[in-house]
Amino acid sequence: MKFSGRTTVAIVEFSDKRILLVKRRTVPFKGYWALPGGRVEAGETVEQTVIREVKEETGLDVEIVEKIGEYREKGFKDGVEYDYSPACFLVRPVAGKIRRQESEIEEIRSVDVEEIPIELAFEHSKMLHDYVAMTRNQLTHTDIIRKLSQHLGEVSDEQQGANAAVALVVKGVTNPSILFVKRIQNPTDPWSGQIALPGGKRDGKDKNLKDTVIRETLEETGINLDRCRFLGVMSVQKSMPRPEIKVLPFVIFLEHEPAITLSERELERYLWIPIEQLAKSKATVTFSYGESPAYVFNDTVIWGLTHRIIEELMQMLEI
Repeated sequence: MKFSGRTTVAIVEFSDKRILLVKRRTVPFKGYWALPGGRVEAGETVEQTVIREVKEETGLDVEIVEKIGEYREKGFKDGVEYDYSPACFLVRPVAGKIRRQESEIEEIRSVDVEEIPIELAFEHSKMLHDYVAMTRNQLTHTDIIRKLSQHLGEVSDEQQGANAAVALVVKGVTNPSILFVKRIQNPTDPWSGQIALPGGKRDGKDKNLKDTVIRETLEETGINLDRCRFLGVMSVQKSMPRPEIKVLPFVIFLEHEPAITLSERELERYLWIPIEQLAKSKATVTFSYGESPAYVFNDTVIWGLTHRIIEELMQMLEI
């Protein structure tokens, strides 16, 4: 079976900047979240099509704001070969109430752009990236992957000699965020009460440091990194209070919203901090021994080893 032809896609933007997503009931990409849209019928312009399709699928009357771009969607999914040429438009509702087209749409949801899953149907993630770049000028996951690919690499033999690993976990299609954890107060822990990245010491059963970071992150947060996208590793960092500890940071991109279950014996809480906001939070904190560079985001202070890792990331991202 093969589907092909001219199509349209709509980015439906509400006044609060939330975006409308639909969950598909049809192949290809059955069960996937997507942007509304459909085929151009005989005698229609693409402008007429996008307005009609949004009305049919969502119940909303919309007006076109601007054209985002022209795209090509070609592949094989769910037993279907497809070859589409969609035009994507930014549209805004002017009337109507949300009502899904039951034959094609399983669910409709309005979401903040930051909450949109990575794996949308067809080329819809690319369309959203372009929409954000055109209208919001925010850092996106595509920007991060492109920039980091120029700096990150596989674990070298020298780096494999480190004896600890941490996970710099990033999520979000747009305005990506980093996962931080706060360690519990523990007099035997040199990082007691500090904001950190998930991770820990290499175990004798770990075949390599990737095994270490997967095991430690799962134990501490409940996130299984085994099938996540590893972008590469950064520079090995030495611990100041424990110079014998050498930490290798892994950068991992999540293509889903993780369910987090903290290890209560190690961690107090977790938080996601947007990278761009973190970059604007540079500060200096004062301790009894003197001053230290830090990132201060709301009431969260990131300093020491974690600060050095984040500082290297910011340099790679050029922000």
